[in-house]
Amino acid sequence: MKFRLFLMGIGIGLVLTGIPLTAQVVSVQKTPEVVILDQLENIFEPVIFQHGLHADMATMDEGCAVCHHFSPDDRIPPCRECHSIEIEEHNLAKPTLNGAYHRQCLNCHKEWENKEVCETCHARKVEDGGNQITPLVDKTDIIGVAHPEIHVPEKQIFKTKFKAGKLVTFHHREHVELYQFQCVDCHHQENCSTCHEGIRKIAPLQKKLNVHHDPCLGCHDTETESKCGFCHMKTESPGFSHNLTGWPLNTHHERLPCNACHPADRPLNPLETTCINCHTNWFNGNFDHEVTGLELSDTHVEFECGDCHLDEKFENPPDCASCHDDDVFYPDFLPGEKVE
Repeated sequence: MKFRLFLMGIGIGLVLTGIPLTAQVVSVQKTPEVVILDQLENIFEPVIFQHGLHADMATMDEGCAVCHHFSPDDRIPPCRECHSIEIEEHNLAKPTLNGAYHRQCLNCHKEWENKEVCETCHARKVEDGGNQITPLVDKTDIIGVAHPEIHVPEKQIFKTKFKAGKLVTFHHREHVELYQFQCVDCHHQENCSTCHEGIRKIAPLQKKLNVHHDPCLGCHDTETESKCGFCHMKTESPGFSHNLTGWPLNTHHERLPCNACHPADRPLNPLETTCINCHTNWFNGNFDHEVTGLELSDTHVEFECGDCHLDEKFENPPDCASCHDDDVFYPDFLPGEKVE
């Protein structure tokens, strides 16, 4: 799960492997993954700034402006355009480049202290004077300490004051594993302080109405989903079952995430319940019948699909009558052996 922090926006205006980064930046995907901060190399070690880790978090907060505070709409200028390397005068309103970098980092990373501050960002040079830089091994390690793994809870039950149904059950893991949601799909305009206050304290769940409603309404249309009653119930609601759609999934399809069949568009729309709606490249000799849980016998494997599946409607049981007597029918008679 991608849950990267966008806290230090100090590097995009500098150079990544010697290339000035002054092009327009219109999305997180177009920003560099790593930026080498070497403008102050005569004083400090070059700093490997994990820009991609921070930029991902931008979609959950105020965007690039969190750190790139004085950028015009059409481009992200280098920090050095405003912040000079040399100390020309004492100006707290516009610090030097060195001061601007550290102010950006330490404004969020308040847990850093003493020697830990320098060694977290400033790599050591090798003895021969080369610029040997060791990147962070763990890509989630952006504060000198690896972020603990985020365990997605099975579900959360919210108690509301809605009289018709006071309980709302949110199946969190289902949304992540079955629907393949990313954190940013629901968590908008958020940053580290949403969950963390100070160094280690975890903030309680927010209970404002819009905090819970707005993320859901991005996919769920209350006008077509029984309005409030779709979520607000008198008892805890079960998780999603495809049986509710009127088309139960077989053993193989029920293992798939939703987006294996449904386009990424949300909300998900019903599909045609014909196999060839998804399996467009099936033809004789190309389809492995074992994936259905049935390995065809040597005799039946030579048949055309339509010999058993009339009109190639694979969702219907196969028809045996065209070849066999009336007393032979599926599933009492199997054209092969079941496999697991």
